[in-house]
Amino acid sequence: MGSRTARLVVGANEQPLNLEGENLTIGEMIRRYGTQMNVPTDDRQIHVNGQPKRENYVVQPGDQVEIMREAGQMG
Repeated sequence: MGSRTARLVVGANEQPLNLEGENLTIGEMIRRYGTQMNVPTDDRQIHVNGQPKRENYVVQPGDQVEIMREAGQMG
């Protein structure tokens, strides 16, 4: 990854994100990439670099954002 990039991971899907000139929150990422990345619409967990986060977290360069269904939810 470049110096101003982060990575969005949803299941088997991965998307590198260029953050140049942006202060992108996880919620904005979900709105922007949710359909193409098949982001769960409800009952989801969000982790950044292995730590739980909320949708208002501002994504930083080098972050790996993982969005997954709550345990026990079918895809």
